[in-house]
Amino acid sequence: REAQLVLDNYRIAYVTEEPPLAMAPAAITPAKEFDPAEAGWKRVFSDEFDGAALDPEKWYVPGWIKHADHAFLDGQGHLVLKADFEPGTTNLVSTSLWSRPSFLYGYFEARVRFTRNNGWWAAFWLFGSSNTNPALDGSEVDIFEDYYTRSKRPQDKPVLDHNLHIYLGNMLKSWNYKSTLSGTLDDFYVIGCKWTPFEISYYVDGKLVSSKAAHSPHASVTFDAFHHSGLRAPLHMIFSGCIMKNWGRRDTAGFTFPEFFKVDWVRVWAYPEADAATPRVFWKGTDTAVLVPPDSELVFTVGVEPSGVTKAPVKAAYLFDNGTPLACRTEPPYVFSIPFSKEYYLTTRYMQPGRSGAVPPWDALMHVFTVYVQDADGRVGVTADPVLKIPAPAAASEPFNGHPHVVPGKINPAAFD
Repeated sequence: REAQLVLDNYRIAYVTEEPPLAMAPAAITPAKEFDPAEAGWKRVFSDEFDGAALDPEKWYVPGWIKHADHAFLDGQGHLVLKADFEPGTTNLVSTSLWSRPSFLYGYFEARVRFTRNNGWWAAFWLFGSSNTNPALDGSEVDIFEDYYTRSKRPQDKPVLDHNLHIYLGNMLKSWNYKSTLSGTLDDFYVIGCKWTPFEISYYVDGKLVSSKAAHSPHASVTFDAFHHSGLRAPLHMIFSGCIMKNWGRRDTAGFTFPEFFKVDWVRVWAYPEADAATPRVFWKGTDTAVLVPPDSELVFTVGVEPSGVTKAPVKAAYLFDNGTPLACRTEPPYVFSIPFSKEYYLTTRYMQPGRSGAVPPWDALMHVFTVYVQDADGRVGVTADPVLKIPAPAAASEPFNGHPHVVPGKINPAAFD
């Protein structure tokens, strides 16, 4: 029979993370379309893969990665990464190809054809040397991973996965987006990554990739320095064939191997960070002591010169520690004073839990400080060298087993020259 439901009140709350206290908003507006050549960026690396063999001046397979022969040129203008079974087994194998040079900021672009077979996936990504600190030795920027292209329903559009991974010591922080391709897996796509001091945005066929995620205010696949991390270490460019071992679609029944991930070409343009249109920021009289006693007050002073070309006024200066923003100044003098204590850091995004739920080990890490400056045109300048600080122990440590120990041998001073 007929019934009636009366709602007295109805509310929906969408909870988002507040920016750090006293943090003026930076201008981060991803371009809907981007052409690095038209933007005046200089091409610094390219490979059309037209030769008979890979150029060893441009590419290598690191010694810890096996099956280097699974990366080769096919003689038809493509780099090929092969996945196939090891002879006499049901174990799939593939490999990874690393660029010799590493790059700090830029536009990274490749024309690729994605994979479709179960058991493996392809990746185009950027990676550092050690990856223990995003401001010092590296991070992981996954431009794409294609393990979601294996839908059993032919009407489903292929899905790509995009990630940013940073480490603080052994603790991992990660953020993720997904996006949908407009075409099929038979097509080649031009996929790009625009990496600047404040922004990492992804493009397919020159157009900004649309997506939404709870960790981000952007309607695109965009990581930024304030909601995610500020990266300040050079990264290698990598193409990989990755094997699904303990997760994903591992059942290879019905799929024909070998399968090939193909790259038609790859190009890199340098971000014009050091040109005359960028504001210059430099340290002024900052304390250089590395070991810092507990609960000290840290003071950082920087000088700022507006762009020598546009003369655009400075909008704000931001102090970062290990890729995380801590404080902001919108007027000179640009002096930052912060307590160097875990209690203070707990009020910032620095101590946000990582992927496992653990918080960063504040007193067991080197702290790497940088200052970013943005002008009214959106241009960003960064201090050239970081300032390093380590929390000193609260008290002198006790010798092992109660007495000092002697390590045999001699120090060779020449080894440190």
